[in-house]
Amino acid sequence: MNITSRVHWLSITVFGLDETAYKAFWEEFFSNILGELVEVPGGSRRGFRRLFQGLAGAKVYVDPVQISPKGNYFHIDLPGSACECLTPEQFRSLAEYKSSFDINNAPGDPGELRISRLDLAVDDCPFTPYMVYEHYRNDLIKTFAKRSSITWIVTPDGVKENGEKGTSSIYIGSSSSERMLRIYDKHGFTRAELQLRGNWADSIFLAVCKSSYSEWLSRLLGIIDRFFSVISNWWMEFVQLKQQVGIIITSARVKTLDKMARWVTKQVAPTIVVLKSIMGDQFEEMVYGSCTVKKLEKFGPVLQLGGI
Repeated sequence: MNITSRVHWLSITVFGLDETAYKAFWEEFFSNILGELVEVPGGSRRGFRRLFQGLAGAKVYVDPVQISPKGNYFHIDLPGSACECLTPEQFRSLAEYKSSFDINNAPGDPGELRISRLDLAVDDCPFTPYMVYEHYRNDLIKTFAKRSSITWIVTPDGVKENGEKGTSSIYIGSSSSERMLRIYDKHGFTRAELQLRGNWADSIFLAVCKSSYSEWLSRLLGIIDRFFSVISNWWMEFVQLKQQVGIIITSARVKTLDKMARWVTKQVAPTIVVLKSIMGDQFEEMVYGSCTVKKLEKFGPVLQLGGI
C-alpha cells in the first residue's frame, strides 16, 4: 500500500499590499518551480483587470475592478497540476509566512493573507468508493454534511488512467459549502479528497501544512474522520494510519509540455497530417511564419526544456 497525502488545490488572496506586490510574492514562493508569470491578453479575469499565467495551470489575478475595504488585493489559483510540482517544504514555508503575516497584522489592519480554497488528498486508500456508498445506503455513516447532499455517480463507460473501464465517485457535501469530501477512482486508485473553503481552508492550511510532511497524513485523516466517518473496522484502521510513502514531485515544465503534447495528439494531429499531405514543404513555412516572437513569449519557460 503506497498511501500518500498531498495538497491538490490552493487559492490564496492577499489584501492590503501595493499594486506590484504580487510580483515579489510570486518570486518568493513559486517562480523557481512554476516559472515566470506571463500576462494573458483577453483572458477570463473574474473581477480583475489583468490575468497572469505560470506553468502547470497556475494563475494570478491582479488589479481588481473594485477595491475592497482592506485595500488593493491579488488572487492566486494553484490547481492540482501546479500543486503536484511543489514540495511539502514549499507549502510549509508558505504556511509559516502566513502565520507570521497574520501575527504582524493586528485585527483591523488592512493587510491580510487568506487561503480561500484548499483541497487535500489522500491517495491509494485501502477501500473503494462503492464500499463507502454501500455503508451510506445501509445508514452506517456519520457526517456533518446533509444527507441530501451525498451523491453517488457511476460511469460504466468511463476509463480510468490505468486503462480499466468504469469509474465511480461519491460526494459528501456540496461544492459550494465550506467542506466537501470526494471519494473517487478515476486515477486507477481510490482518492479521498477534502475540499475546504473560507475559514475552514484558512485554519486547516496552517494545521496541516505548517507541520512536517511526516505528520500530514495523520492530521488530514483526523480532519476527514471528524467530518465524515464510516461505521466499520476498515474505516477505523484507515483513519489511524500514520505511515506514508514520499510523494513524487513533477517538473512544472515537463507537466506543461505533456499537457500540450496530449492536446496536439487528440485534437490537432489529424488536421496537421491532412495539411502536410496537401501542402508539403509549404506547411512548415506557414507554421513557422505565423509563430512570431510575441506569440512564443508565453511559452518561454517550456522552451527552456529544449535549450531555446
